[in-house]
Amino acid sequence: MKLINRSTNTKSINWFSSSDSNREIESVVKDFKDLILAKGTPALNAINKQLGLKELKSYKVTSREISASEQAVSDELKERNFNSI
Repeated sequence: MKLINRSTNTKSINWFSSSDSNREIESVVKDFKDLILAKGTPALNAINKQLGLKELKSYKVTSREISASEQAVSDELKERNFNSI
């Protein structure tokens, strides 16, 4: 997945995982989804706080960045995330 510009934070996110941790990933994704559905955009700052990241100043992502991000995630993980939603 794409490393989103998170203001001045340069710490990268490890988007790759072993298949052993897929259940844990699915649980976290579901929790984040529920939080976003309940609180909307402000939930993104709550998620960043939980992940130890700085508060977002901008939510803009270009269509090119979105297209490029797809290549960093395995098809298996994409399918599992899609099915968990």
